[in-house]
Amino acid sequence: MWITFRGWPFGRSTLFIVLTSGLAALSIGRRHLYQLIVDWSPFFLFLVAYDNTRTWSLQLGLPVHWHLAPDIDKAMFGVVPTVWLQEQIRFEEPPWWELILAIVYISYFVTPYIMAFGEWLRSRADFARFAAGMLTVSFIGLIGYVFVPAAPPWAAGRCAPADVADGPRSVRCMFVDDHAGEGSILGPVNGKHDDTHPWVERLSARGWEKLNHLRFSAAVAHAEESPSDDEPKTVAADTLNGDSQSSTSDESSGIGALIERGQKESNLVAAIPSLHAALTMYLATYMFARRRKKLGVVCLIYAFAMGFTLVFFAEHYVFDILLGWGIAIVVPLAGVTLEKWWTRNNLSSRLPWKRGVSNLNRDVAESLS
Repeated sequence: MWITFRGWPFGRSTLFIVLTSGLAALSIGRRHLYQLIVDWSPFFLFLVAYDNTRTWSLQLGLPVHWHLAPDIDKAMFGVVPTVWLQEQIRFEEPPWWELILAIVYISYFVTPYIMAFGEWLRSRADFARFAAGMLTVSFIGLIGYVFVPAAPPWAAGRCAPADVADGPRSVRCMFVDDHAGEGSILGPVNGKHDDTHPWVERLSARGWEKLNHLRFSAAVAHAEESPSDDEPKTVAADTLNGDSQSSTSDESSGIGALIERGQKESNLVAAIPSLHAALTMYLATYMFARRRKKLGVVCLIYAFAMGFTLVFFAEHYVFDILLGWGIAIVVPLAGVTLEKWWTRNNLSSRLPWKRGVSNLNRDVAESLS
């Protein structure tokens, strides 16, 4: 119901509440409710703080970086990869594979939590390790979003250099149809396919339009195959005249509309680093660090698919993604190294509360002997 009336919950604290409500139901008989609350509360508190990055960044008044990432991308590749990809493989109408990419993109908002839930059911100790790494990666991203606010490619594709000379956080060209076009920061997109716009477009919600065509085709096929000679012809005629198509479109395109509605409520200048890239790669590096190689390979393929999707959809520059991947590689490896060092030096036994418990156990043993 939340998704229906409020759109996809891009706010992490809100999404967390929605997901954990379902997880609580799934964990009945496997974990106690108090364990869910105790284990996941630090997660929730951090994510509430994460959703406040836009407010904190506003209070600091730091200018938004509009040219940093595209300039680095151009220095690395000679072109901005987002522009190049949209020139090569963007079509006027989304092809079937764009729906797959749209699913990959939206999966980021649930996959890390589902993986965390799996670790929690598997072992609370494994969950603690996984959650600590995931929160560390997210915290580093939070620092970047607060202190290095940066515009994504889709925004730079809408605005001209003169529009963002002062490093604004929110500017009219980001939200209107009559944007800078070929005169944008990213320049023109010389598409190889006819009827594509000559500028960078945000494509993350567009792939869901493919469902319209699938449902429209199914409606026509159903009408043609129906044995009745009266009502089916009326349905087919209405469909071909656009009535059923428009109602189907309204229903199925609602998925894309929900995504767009949620995106408008998110921090639009949180691009460096890409947490889409960081957290999906973290899933892979965590699994490899824990010697679960088969699952690690699957997660690695997922991370690469996410990286490609982010660049093509104009959500992130390659620079943002590489930073995210770097963070995701360092954090779990550092966690394993720290854990080995901690165990090797037997530091747990030196903690004050551990010594207190050990002394209590010794006193009890002596009194019973």
